[in-house]
Amino acid sequence: MSSSKKDISEILERWKKRGKGKLERVSGEDIEKQAEETALSTDVAPSDEEEGESKPLPQLDLDDVLPTGIEKLDDLLMNGIPRGYSMLGMGTPGSGFELLAKQFAMAGIGAENVIYYATNESAGEVIATMKYFDWPTNMTIVDIFTQYYEKVLQKELEVAKLQRDGITISDIAEMDMTEEIELDEYRSINFLDELLYDATSLQPPFRIIIDSVDFFLEHYPHEEVIAGLRSLKAYVQSQGGTLLLTSVKDSWETRIEHALQAACDIVVELEISRVGSTFENRLIIKKVRNRPDKNAILFYSITEKGLTPEMVMRVA
Repeated sequence: MSSSKKDISEILERWKKRGKGKLERVSGEDIEKQAEETALSTDVAPSDEEEGESKPLPQLDLDDVLPTGIEKLDDLLMNGIPRGYSMLGMGTPGSGFELLAKQFAMAGIGAENVIYYATNESAGEVIATMKYFDWPTNMTIVDIFTQYYEKVLQKELEVAKLQRDGITISDIAEMDMTEEIELDEYRSINFLDELLYDATSLQPPFRIIIDSVDFFLEHYPHEEVIAGLRSLKAYVQSQGGTLLLTSVKDSWETRIEHALQAACDIVVELEISRVGSTFENRLIIKKVRNRPDKNAILFYSITEKGLTPEMVMRVA
């Protein structure tokens, strides 16, 4: 048993050295310089982020707009998305709503401090997709996907393996450790709180992308997630930033989807359906705050430019 206890001690020591509760940022440019995607471990703060006092609450100027990355969508909105607005992109699997997130991020690079929270793919995968479309990558990425695996899931898998080998939690508790470490402490990292703290430390001009909010809805009480996103939306509005959230359509009960839609100023839905022997892609402008006349349907394809509308049909 002594050798087994030694193995457990080494695992716990690794966990302790990794730390917990801190979201690590990586630079898209640094990722491109790595020879292997597995070497994504560099902490890089946004180069253009400056410390300073928060600006007073501004009055939204709907003529002060920023590009979404899709020119035809900009034309149908207000020639872009007004500064201070938040947008929800919902999509069915295969519709390309993940690509929408990257296209939206690309549109802000160079003019804004772009920060991309990735929950469904690694930072390397995000950069690889953007390079495929020849988009700039000099933005900041918070790789929650990898951090969740390394800081939470991997630990639980290691403990499960030890337990299958006959090692119990009591064995760990009996160990003579110089510092008491509880396994539950490592399982209780609140990525939602960390994201909100991280995002609300940004100074304008900034563009936030959370791809996707489904990760948080899966791991935390729905009411807490909605309340947190509303707080983030208020911060974005007060600072004149922009925010994009993505979510898989029809994954949550109706009241949760309605709450997500109500929390955002603009809602677009991406759908893919089979028509005969082909597929038809539709981007639906479902909501623009105070402007129901902006509702429309865009038929689009995926080209070397990303999501590319080909035909527009007004629905209001």
